[in-house]
Amino acid sequence: MIDYKTILSDLFTKIETFKGEKPSAGTRFRLMGLVADVVEVAETMKREVLDVVSHEAVLDADVDIDYAEVAEQVLTMEFAEDATQEPVMAEQKRLANEALSELSRVLTDIDKQLTRHHSEAEYTRLFEGEKRRYANSGSSGRARQKYEEWKEIMCADVLTMDEIEDYRMSKVLKMFGKGVFNTRVEQIQRAKRYPGELDFEQLEGELKISKTIYHHYAALRKLVDWKDGMLVMNPARIGQHFYASRHEENARQNRSSFLNYMYKITLAQEERARLVEAQAATTDAEELPTVNGQERNMERFHFVHPEIENDEAWRIHEAVKRLVVYQKVPEICTYLRELKQKGKVMLPSNAAIMYNELVRLGMPTGEGYSEKHFSNSYTK
Repeated sequence: MIDYKTILSDLFTKIETFKGEKPSAGTRFRLMGLVADVVEVAETMKREVLDVVSHEAVLDADVDIDYAEVAEQVLTMEFAEDATQEPVMAEQKRLANEALSELSRVLTDIDKQLTRHHSEAEYTRLFEGEKRRYANSGSSGRARQKYEEWKEIMCADVLTMDEIEDYRMSKVLKMFGKGVFNTRVEQIQRAKRYPGELDFEQLEGELKISKTIYHHYAALRKLVDWKDGMLVMNPARIGQHFYASRHEENARQNRSSFLNYMYKITLAQEERARLVEAQAATTDAEELPTVNGQERNMERFHFVHPEIENDEAWRIHEAVKRLVVYQKVPEICTYLRELKQKGKVMLPSNAAIMYNELVRLGMPTGEGYSEKHFSNSYTK
């Protein structure tokens, strides 16, 4: 790996040393050598850095330099023309100034390329590169091994939804505790609670991190999407974050920690998806009795949109019924909002009416399912 900082530093030292010398035959020869050094550094920076960053965003430490600042520094080193000097010396200084100007231009171009607006494809490429480095480091293998050990300890048969959710929540909180988003959190002026997603209400007052948990979650949600009850990494946004935070303290360690915890969370969410699928298959196998395809053993969900056809309406009914039996309140409310956006249901504004209807369909009423808790999530 080429140490560009040292190369530039050594060059600047030579220039400053030379400026103190008096004109002489030896000085002319040393100036000629200095001009050659400046030209060589400019060519090296162009070939090894500019040509690379002109085509792709770069995270590597060997180009982690404030090129705009260095370019400005080079301009201040230009040799002033001195009419009292003999013509040969003046010509050499002119050549030295031209070489320095070219070096400054190269450094400025590098800065422009590094700070330009990257496309989603470039940011995605950065994310995929970091993800490959994480996988090749062996960390992903160790994370999976620890997850399998946790599964073996927690259950002899099948994990429950609550156990999976507790595991996911614990990894989210540990990620926050590692300080991965500390810089971002400092920039967030107001905590934003994302409705119908992770339920942190039950944790408040129990964990020291609870006071800032929503700020950290707001930072996390800028990098991940919420799809079907799962936190899904957004490659382009994560790549952009990795690039923007490359100068921060512990930047590489924070990237690794983020990928490590998100991998563990993903393992738990894949387990959750398999459990939901298995539960749905079991419910689908238990067909409800019908009379000429018109009567069911339960009154249909009251808030299906009236324009929905009968068979589709009953499918919505069954989906909501499974939902309220197996999912928590935030996920129930999220799914209902999704159905509303798709024009499948018409939701009442009164949370109590909806709560009673879901209880009728089988939603529990114990801890975590109180009407007050439901109302808070439903009206967010």
